[in-house]
Formats: sequence, structure tokens, C-alpha cells
Amino acid sequence: MKTLHEIFESGGQSSAPYNTALKVVVCGIGQVVQYRNASGDQRESVTVGFADQSMAAKGTLYDMTKKDTLRVGSTVMLMNSIIKKDMKTIVITNKSKVLKTSPLEDVPRERIQEGHALACPPPAETVEIKAVHTSPVKTLLTIRGQIISEEMERTVKVGGVDTSVRALRVKDESAVCKVTLWRDFAKRKTSLTQKISQSFPSLRKP
Repeated sequence: MKTLHEIFESGGQSSAPYNTALKVVVCGIGQVVQYRNASGDQRESVTVGFADQSMAAKGTLYDMTKKDTLRVGSTVMLMNSIIKKDMKTIVITNKSKVLKTSPLEDVPRERIQEGHALACPPPAETVEIKAVHTSPVKTLLTIRGQIISEEMERTVKVGGVDTSVRALRVKDESAVCKVTLWRDFAKRKTSLTQKISQSFPSLRKP
């Protein structure tokens, strides 16, 4: 049976079905996320952290009926999954099988911790707004500031689905930045001079 490292580092397509059994430890389980598919139907997914002796990898579970089998600390056998080599991700769908199996021995503690962090990232660092403009792209940050302007909610197409979006401008003692709110966040009431704390990935835009 191949290790995670052997699977992800082998040649071939960047994303492809993997029908061979894959044995991994469940290191962490994230929060359930709701989304809409291309047909506009509401669905749920959850991020799972996996590891074996060779490396840790992120998993994305789209079939919530399998969630109870994925218990932190347990070892499972995955079959008929999808391997996304470019994203180091294992995708579990309704065609996949998740089976309990005997414990995977000799998995380093560091690998378990890495897998847990993939599913349950540590809290975003709180920074001054001026630091947002120089932070690496997609770095998760938290800012605290006061709303100085806000746009009306509008609707844009995302994957063919109407999606709510709204922009705010927020300032602190160091600078001003634009914060874009999506989906349910865009519908939350805000007001000028209101103080907020918001986490988001940096895009280096003023």
C-alpha cells in the first residue's frame, strides 16, 4: 500500500480518481461549511486532516453520511477517493468508501499535529491595517477597526448562482482598507462608526 507521499509525488494527472485503498489517521475535523453547487442546490462539506508516516494531507468530505466514521484519533481506509496532487488534497464523495481499520503504527506526533492544523487552523494573527497591504497574498489575518463607509448589498453571479456581496471601508490608527463581505456576512447589519473585528485572507488591495 502506497504512502501519502508516494501518491502525491507520483506522476500523472493533477486530479484523478484513486481506486486503491489508502490507510490514514484522522487528525482533525473542521467545521461544517454550507455552499451551493452549480445547480444552485445547497450542500455541505467539511475539511478533515489526515496523516500517515510520510506526510499530512487535507481531506474534503462532501458526503456527510460518512462524517461519523471519521473520528479524530482513529485510523480509516479510504477507497474510491479523488486525489488532487496540486492541492495535496483527498476528496471524499458519495462514491467513496470510508472503513474503520486497525491502527496505523509509528505515525510521528509532528505529522498528527500538521494534519490537525490543516483541518483546524490556528486563529488568524491580529494586525494593524497598514500591515495588510504588505502581507503575503491569501494570508489569513484579523483586523480591528471602525467602519467609515459601507456599500449597499448587491448580487453577483458565482458559479452561475446569485451571491450577495457588500463592501466596507474600515480604519484604525494606522491606515484604511476595504473589506468585502460575501454571502451571509453581506446580509449582516452594520453602521457607520461601528467597531468590528474581522478575519479574512489578505489580497493586498487598498
